[in-house]
Amino acid sequence: MKAIAEPIVAATVVAGTLDLSAAFLSASISGQAAGDVLRGIAAGPFGDVMRDGGPLAALAGLLVHFGIMAVIAAVFVVAARARPALVRHPVPIGLAYGSITYLVMYWIVLPVRWPAFYPVTTPSSVTLSLAFQLFFVGLPIALIAARYQAC
Repeated sequence: MKAIAEPIVAATVVAGTLDLSAAFLSASISGQAAGDVLRGIAAGPFGDVMRDGGPLAALAGLLVHFGIMAVIAAVFVVAARARPALVRHPVPIGLAYGSITYLVMYWIVLPVRWPAFYPVTTPSSVTLSLAFQLFFVGLPIALIAARYQAC
């Protein structure tokens, strides 16, 4: 069995990159730049002043995004080490974990930070956000955890 840091790092990089790429694509469709997305992420912990920041604010957003993803990945990998049944069937468990991350991020974290704007309940927004969490966060994290646990 590999050291626990390896699957956490791998899951963080893969899920973080997939999720952020999806966010960039979604934003570009609505006319936003990637930097706007990153500065918006940085605004979460550092305040709305980050939205008007430059490259350093965008870098802060990138670090925040991957920091959050590291926590999400670590929670699953640690849980899977304690309960190996979580990775026996990684696809349904990963999709379930993605739905949990969706509920936490979109119905707790974001509404606490920006109560005037969240939760967004339009069918298209819910569908897109949920799909991102299912297929770009939960599923790859579970698949990576299963792969490392099988070694």
